[in-house]
Amino acid sequence: MKKTKTTNKNNKANKTHVSDTVKDIIDIYFYDDKLKCFIKKDKTYMDIIQINTKDLVSASNDDIEYDIMRYIKLYKMYADDIKIVAMNFPCRTGKQQEYFRHKIQNTSNEIYKKFLQRSLDELVWIEKNDMVREYYYMIFGKKESDIKKNRDLMFNVLGKGRNELLSEIDKNKKIQILERMNNKCFLLN
Repeated sequence: MKKTKTTNKNNKANKTHVSDTVKDIIDIYFYDDKLKCFIKKDKTYMDIIQINTKDLVSASNDDIEYDIMRYIKLYKMYADDIKIVAMNFPCRTGKQQEYFRHKIQNTSNEIYKKFLQRSLDELVWIEKNDMVREYYYMIFGKKESDIKKNRDLMFNVLGKGRNELLSEIDKNKKIQILERMNNKCFLLN
């Protein structure tokens, strides 16, 4: 009986002591505005780049094959660490809903109102039930020159822009993505 009492006291003592804080566990030190990337505690660099998704069903076989070849070229040329991150976000349709509500209020045609109401109901359902999946590359570098070289390589091989395979992300979205990765209950704006 004495053994169980002492082990219970030891367990209580262990449970009440919490040594690590979130700041200690997350290894991001700060965001460098000049480099447009994060600097980690170990003085290495990390950046986040968005992957633009495409509709493969309606794309031609030549376009798909060309994009595959670009990815193959990137993976052959890229030597440092890289990570692909997929995240689900709730679908936001607030602005569209406001537009349809405004149109419904300002329309006198009852038939047109029914179509507008149907569209509004669809948007409400989408916001409640649908998710948007986004993909990101996390690239790393040991020195400032490494992160610049890696970022330039990715944008040169895969392309940057609306119709290309990659997009740059602004500082606020990068911070929100990291917050979402470290807190699964956090919702992006």
